Amino acid sequence: MIDLPLSPLPSREKANAMLREAEKRLGSAGGSKASRWEAEYMLRWAQAQAKLAEEGMKPRIRMEIQALDLGPEMLVGIPGEVFSGIGLDIKRSLDGQQTMIAGYANGCLGYIPTRAAFRTQGYATRLATHLSNGMALAPSVGEGITKQAVTLVRSLQRPP
Repeated sequence: MIDLPLSPLPSREKANAMLREAEKRLGSAGGSKASRWEAEYMLRWAQAQAKLAEEGMKPRIRMEIQALDLGPEMLVGIPGEVFSGIGLDIKRSLDGQQTMIAGYANGCLGYIPTRAAFRTQGYATRLATHLSNGMALAPSVGEGITKQAVTLVRSLQRPP
């Protein structure tokens, strides 16, 4: 079990400003389904952020990462749609150990992007890293998962 790094919650003032902006954006959303959907989504997100800020919640979520020894190969299970770069980082860190990465293992947090993907601000990082509880994954999430997965696999490896 690991605690995932989450984006910090906004202050009450900023959360309320986000809420007002989302309401304004929804009111001016064009006729396209996509723009209306995104405006509605962002309004629900701003409402959740405002509620968490009002309650003074501490951003925290735990997830389980698994590693299974399958003889010559290892299987790493992660509960989400892990970007391929994270899987490649895990494999590179294991110095040639045959390793398979399985997403959606015992749940799904949603997309789990690399730090580089967070910089692009595409759909996967702008919207899909928002968790249902009103919190969002931080850009360092992939690094934490990689570190834990590598530690787990190494703990199972047999000496040559």
